[in-house]
Amino acid sequence: MPMNQPLHRAIGLMSGTSIDGIDIAAIRTDGVAINELGPSISVPYEAALRSRIRNALGELARNDELEEAVARAHAAAVRRFFEATGTSASDFDVVGFHGHTVTHRPDLKQTRQVGDGERLASELKIDVVGQFRLADVAAGGQGAPLAPIYHAHLLKYLSGAVAD
Repeated sequence: MPMNQPLHRAIGLMSGTSIDGIDIAAIRTDGVAINELGPSISVPYEAALRSRIRNALGELARNDELEEAVARAHAAAVRRFFEATGTSASDFDVVGFHGHTVTHRPDLKQTRQVGDGERLASELKIDVVGQFRLADVAAGGQGAPLAPIYHAHLLKYLSGAVAD
């Protein structure tokens, strides 16, 4: 990639196996490297949604109502992020969203995430990129293709090699 590529601001969404809520973090990137870490917050899931996700664990079948509910929860969480950080949708170019993992067996090439990326994009008016796990598992990976990139940057950042 040529030098002096434009920088883009991205929001990353993550929800973990504890089903406690949604972590939201912003970065600035040229598409290859993370050039700046931005603000981050965590927003807890509502108890009813947490229960619905827990009940879907191990499922491979699509559940349209749950897909929509997870997308709505993530949209609401991003709006809280905007309020907490004094930002808005116009400050960001893209949202990374893989949904909430309910089944993950990369050894069997099976992974299932719930959450409707198209609905999230429609609600936020920001482009959404998703299906990271699905694509990585299909290609023979473990389903976490962005983790090594982020961890490499974090190590550089913590060692002082990257300015904050």
